[in-house]
Amino acid sequence: MRFAPLALLFAVFLPLSCASSASRTEHGYGTVVIEYTTTPAPIQANVSFDFELSIEGVDLDDVIVTAVHPKTRVHLLAEPTMRNVSAGKWVAQDMLLHLPGEWEIAVDLYYNGRERHYTFPVSL
Repeated sequence: MRFAPLALLFAVFLPLSCASSASRTEHGYGTVVIEYTTTPAPIQANVSFDFELSIEGVDLDDVIVTAVHPKTRVHLLAEPTMRNVSAGKWVAQDMLLHLPGEWEIAVDLYYNGRERHYTFPVSL
C-alpha cells in the first residue's frame, strides 16, 4: 500500500515521456492521423535525433517542422528539412533540441491548397 502513490505517479508521468504521439483532426476531407517517432528515444537535450512522421488520410505536398522552447521562446538553431521517404512517411534527420525542459514541436501539413497545424509537447 505504501508504494501505490509512487505507482500512480509513474502511471501519470511515464506516458508523457514517450517519443511518440498521435493526433486526429476532422475536416471536410476526412480524418488525418499523424504520429511521430524519434530515434533515439527518448529525446535528450543537445543530442541529435531523427524525427519520423507517419501520416494517414491525406496525400501531402509538403511538411514543415519547427520547435520552440516555450519558457524561453528559443527556437531551433537549424531548421530541419523533412524528406518524403515513402507514402505517408516523412523524416527529418539530425534534429537538435539544445535546451533541457519542455519543448513544442510544430508540424505543418500542406495539401490540396490547405494547411493543417499540429503541436506536440516534448519533455527533455
